[in-house]
Amino acid sequence: MSFKEFHIIGAGAGGLSLALMLQKSGHKVTIYEAHSIPGGCASWYQRGPYRFDVGATTLSGMINNGPLQQFLDEQEIKLEMRHVDPGLVVHFNRGQLKRVSDNKLWIEQLDHFFPNAHHQQTWNHILEDAEKCWSILNDVKNFPPRNIHDLLQQLDFSLFEKVKLLPLLVKSFESYTNKYLSDPELKRIIDQLLLISTQSTSDDVAALVGILGAHYPLDTWYPLGGIGTFSETLASTFTQRGGDIKYSKKLIGIEQSGKDYLLHFKDQKISAENVVVNIPVWNLVSLCQGKMKSSFEKTSQRAGEAWGAMTCYGVVKPNEPIEALYHQVHDQKDSSLFFSFSDKNDHIRSPFGEQVFSVSTHIKIQNMSNKKMDKESYLNEKKIFQERVEQALKTKMGIDHFKIDSVGTPQTFERFTKRHNGWVGGIPHRMSLPLWDYPAAQTPFKNFWRVGDTVFPGQGIVGVISGAKILYQMIR
Repeated sequence: MSFKEFHIIGAGAGGLSLALMLQKSGHKVTIYEAHSIPGGCASWYQRGPYRFDVGATTLSGMINNGPLQQFLDEQEIKLEMRHVDPGLVVHFNRGQLKRVSDNKLWIEQLDHFFPNAHHQQTWNHILEDAEKCWSILNDVKNFPPRNIHDLLQQLDFSLFEKVKLLPLLVKSFESYTNKYLSDPELKRIIDQLLLISTQSTSDDVAALVGILGAHYPLDTWYPLGGIGTFSETLASTFTQRGGDIKYSKKLIGIEQSGKDYLLHFKDQKISAENVVVNIPVWNLVSLCQGKMKSSFEKTSQRAGEAWGAMTCYGVVKPNEPIEALYHQVHDQKDSSLFFSFSDKNDHIRSPFGEQVFSVSTHIKIQNMSNKKMDKESYLNEKKIFQERVEQALKTKMGIDHFKIDSVGTPQTFERFTKRHNGWVGGIPHRMSLPLWDYPAAQTPFKNFWRVGDTVFPGQGIVGVISGAKILYQMIR
């Protein structure tokens, strides 16, 4: 292998994980990060003694030697974290549904709330297929395939043994469950779960992706110090091994210059032969010119729009410590609040007796457009959301002692992450965008690649790291 020099734009999970893989193979890697800290959409902010997670709040892909566990083992990275069980507590109008790892207890709860449905058969099927789907994700070499050569490469991981999973690419998760979701309340629970994990719902997400999304709460992990510690650990490991991260280095343009690329920063221009951008595809449209701009415009149009989010951050002082850290409150029709609490023993994030939290809900971005909303209306929307969060804490969780630190909007997220429109979660997995047409890490431009949540397989830290691994194998 010939050693090369790589320039990676963005110190998010995709950029950091790929940098570590390339570095371990002997390549020289430099990362340029617009922010003053690493993490991208898995970041944090400090307010006095409190440390709040922003963006991603959980880790997954650990059990059964999943993609994240494989990555950490290969990089010899030790991360202090605990498996959260139940991985999710759903508060809905019939009570509380706890997604526990004990399948017998899980089925008993479902039978209690939703009698006469084939729970055992459906969830056994989901668990069995989820293991096979993770296996595919671990072994895939070059997906989506660009040509017949890429397609033939997929045969190296015994695809024929998993050929019965192929129909799961073209049927929806709702169809896969075979009328299991006929109860509107049960469908709503699954849909709100899938919004977190796939940015889509049961009737519009491919079964293969929906299976992994439904499986997500079983594989939920809390890193000590919060998600920021995860990002800091990757960044510090990279720099300790000789890598260079240049912070507060905002990219303002990219252009082709012969066989190389000219990276425009506010204070300098850098010529680079090998470039990897950990930037959403929508942002690349405004950064590039000529053929590159045209190409990424087409990719962006194919990707479509993404979700925005309202967010809220605060501190609780519960009478009893909150043990289950992740809650979903179904307080409105077709909408829910996703709460992430810090561990009671995580004093990196809060003093003894207190726990910090972040809460989010999906919104259509046009509902918060600056062009359609004046300042008074904007502030009123923030106030309404804060009141909604406060009501959920009091009535659904029985927590009376809390204080709100801040409320965020898509504009807030765009200001701090620079993501186009403040969109969150990457490209929603839709039936109208089949997996084989999902944007790939490889671009039409030689030695110019992409990582992140707008690259297959997208969605969450485990998806982003899986995408980085696929790209690494391409480069290698």
